Amino acid sequence: MKKARAFLMGNETEYSMALAPDEPSDIRSSESTSLVRRRNSQLHDVLLAAIRERHDWLPDVRGNGGIYIDNGARYYLDTGNHNEFSSPELSTPRDLATYDRAAERILRRAQADVRAGADGLNIAVTKSNINFSMPDRATWGLHEAYTCRVPLRDAAPQLMAHLVSRVPYAGAGYLSAESRGTGFELSQRARHMTRPMGVETTRDRAIFCTRSWKPSDVSETGWRRTNLICKDSQRCSFGVYLSHGVTGLLFMIINEGHRIGRTMKLKNPVAAMRSISLDPTLKARVELSDGRQVTALDIQRTYLREAKPHVESGCFPQWTAELWNHWSDTVDQLDNDPGQLADRLDTYLKFKLFDRQLKRAELTWPMLREALGVLTMARHRTTESVIAAVLSEDGSQLSKEDLVLFRQLSSHRDVKRVGLERLCFAVRLQAVELNYHELGGLFDQLNDAGKIDSVVVDPDAVEPAMHRPPAGGRAEARSQSIVEASGEGWACDWEYVIHRADKQWYDLRDPFSNERELTTFPDDSQLARSSSMLASLISRLSD
Repeated sequence: MKKARAFLMGNETEYSMALAPDEPSDIRSSESTSLVRRRNSQLHDVLLAAIRERHDWLPDVRGNGGIYIDNGARYYLDTGNHNEFSSPELSTPRDLATYDRAAERILRRAQADVRAGADGLNIAVTKSNINFSMPDRATWGLHEAYTCRVPLRDAAPQLMAHLVSRVPYAGAGYLSAESRGTGFELSQRARHMTRPMGVETTRDRAIFCTRSWKPSDVSETGWRRTNLICKDSQRCSFGVYLSHGVTGLLFMIINEGHRIGRTMKLKNPVAAMRSISLDPTLKARVELSDGRQVTALDIQRTYLREAKPHVESGCFPQWTAELWNHWSDTVDQLDNDPGQLADRLDTYLKFKLFDRQLKRAELTWPMLREALGVLTMARHRTTESVIAAVLSEDGSQLSKEDLVLFRQLSSHRDVKRVGLERLCFAVRLQAVELNYHELGGLFDQLNDAGKIDSVVVDPDAVEPAMHRPPAGGRAEARSQSIVEASGEGWACDWEYVIHRADKQWYDLRDPFSNERELTTFPDDSQLARSSSMLASLISRLSD
């Protein structure tokens, strides 16, 4: 029986930063973009120093202030000035969810160390994808990585309907003023996807990204690293496990030459993803290219049926059977009563929390959506300080210019129609939502109280994962090099560990191997024949 070929997965999670108890970023703040970037860079440096104190590490060869740490992961400041944690290469979704939780704990520990330091800084770190007060203005991402052994343009049509319909368990949810919705959307990223396929990740974003980020993403041995950007960052470990695991399983099936998803070709994938995200009841129907109307769960059940014989064949890793069972059970529960999953999926945990608050306030979801819409209008016209003054009915501390805006907003017909009490309630709920996504915030309090069922993540496995690599792949070899060489003049990249002074390097280009061999730098003639990545790294180290 032929076994499926080697497969790896991983993720890259961007975290936003602020000095607590600062309010969420004000879109119309007087601070310049360069000032905000400089502040974020400074906060990153403070957290970076705290992480270095607790871990063996090597500097990133790219010279961007990033580091690789003892569990094989990478931590750095990305181009959008967000903290980013890139997981080590992983072979199972259970490990991926465990290392995702380990990254959170590393950051939480760094926060605590900084808070206990001489300056007593309280840095809020948030795991989300949008500014909750202005969700249309900006987004930052979670990137999924999977081994793909077929051309990406062949894989994309087979997986498109899956990526669109997995939103109920791949999203993190958020309070939404969208007029076509209910007041709550399932995905923070869905509204920012503008095309089915493409190479862009910061604008004109695609559901299936076909970009090859660097030469090392494409191997001469026939595999490539796929980078998807359409999924939300999640706090619930089960959602992390299920969304990465199901997508990974489907990639594995495609990698072995099988075709899937042929009967689920969507007429308009972008519109379908938005429609599914807008309906927490999962009753929304989307149109296929053949004219049929189907729900997200109809699509998921089709992929379930197609995946089952492959899982049962014995050709795939053991984890795929457990994953398939969890996937099937989750789709059934979503169909019968999504609220049953409030202990393991962010989407329905948050929906339940907000729904409970609405009932206590004797308000409805349409009433909340209307209030959120008025707040969105106000934020487009003025600042958070003016809005706060309007809600408190006290403009005495405002400047003359802001006082004009205060009077205009106070007398606006929509503000009067909705009323200050309901607007204040909506602001409080948005603050609760932000706190849910903050490390150490509401989600972690619920988790510590035993209200969250991680299902597949062993809490006792998280602490070791903060310092130890997953077994089997090159992350293990990278970690060994980091632990042995930490502080000794070495530098690290995903594919190499290099020492300029000694002219030596470890070759880690095979992501599926945990072996490493110490080699001497090539001379100039050999360098010309080396991979472009290695040549670039050596050139950078020689500057």
